[in-house]
Amino acid sequence: TMNISCAQDDAFSGIPIDDGKHHAWVPSPPGGYSREALTKWEKAFDGAMKRIREETSGGDTLREFAEAEVKQLRKLRHSLFCKRE
Repeated sequence: TMNISCAQDDAFSGIPIDDGKHHAWVPSPPGGYSREALTKWEKAFDGAMKRIREETSGGDTLREFAEAEVKQLRKLRHSLFCKRE
């Protein structure tokens, strides 16, 4: 099991945002989350990956762009899936 602290800025720090197969990471088990939250996350993930793929810059500019997209995804994931007791 993961030790998730909702007090952190990113409760899922160190956990990739994807599943390693170009699909969005999903909480396990996903049953404790609304379909709406899961759909919002998957759409945001797909949108960010599309924007990164379509970005025409390269090098540091592309890296900074991708890092900014991923940072937003991490914030969204935290807000959607970190259950506060």
